[in-house]
Amino acid sequence: MKEENQSEEAIQPNYIPFYSTQQIAKILNVSDRQVRNMILAKKITAIMIGGIWRVRPQDLDAYLQKEERKTKKHLREYRKRPVSIQELKKTHKDSHPRG
Repeated sequence: MKEENQSEEAIQPNYIPFYSTQQIAKILNVSDRQVRNMILAKKITAIMIGGIWRVRPQDLDAYLQKEERKTKKHLREYRKRPVSIQELKKTHKDSHPRG
């Protein structure tokens, strides 16, 4: 019996080989449905095992790195855009409503 438990421990990895959509939803603070939609849109690479979507940790990391690059690019472009006086005045009025 003891030998059987030792062999089971050797087979059982001490890391998560796959994430479920629920685990990814919790990590990203989004709904399970949103994670499944991201998988179907091929934003996150996943495989189906027994009818359940599974994502490898490296595929989640790749998705997060891609999103980080997109965010940095967006911020660079946003900072470069010219701002008119009218936009600044409108922003100032919107952020300081008179009541």
